[in-house]
Amino acid sequence: MESAHDVSSYDILSRIIRTPAVARMLDFFLDHKEFDYSVAEIAQKTELSLTTVVREIPHLEKTRLIIHNRKVGKSMMYKLDTNFKAVSLLDAFVLEMSQIPFLDEPPRPEPIQHVLDEHKPQTTDNENLGSLIPMMQNQTKQENN
Repeated sequence: MESAHDVSSYDILSRIIRTPAVARMLDFFLDHKEFDYSVAEIAQKTELSLTTVVREIPHLEKTRLIIHNRKVGKSMMYKLDTNFKAVSLLDAFVLEMSQIPFLDEPPRPEPIQHVLDEHKPQTTDNENLGSLIPMMQNQTKQENN
């Protein structure tokens, strides 16, 4: 029997990195872990809207990946929580995955005609289709005997 932990942990990555914006923000923080940044700076450097960054910051704090480090004037400053072991593991994972050559290539869509040709019926000739029926009936009779 599965424990409650097993059931809830199977989709952990999709719950942590729940949007492309979160992924982009994590990439940014992992690349700039030495410093802290205001919401406006994060938005500018990640090319995300200020609204998106404001929406995702609490999620990243809840997952303990980032912390608010200090306040400068009215701005809260955020940085990667490098004291959290999961951050170190995530950093190592990202570094390792960045070594895979195919990740440098943009995805290439498969030509649609190729896909259509693969799924095209072998025959559309009524005469050939008509000959399949007696063959299938014979095969069924043999299987029943």
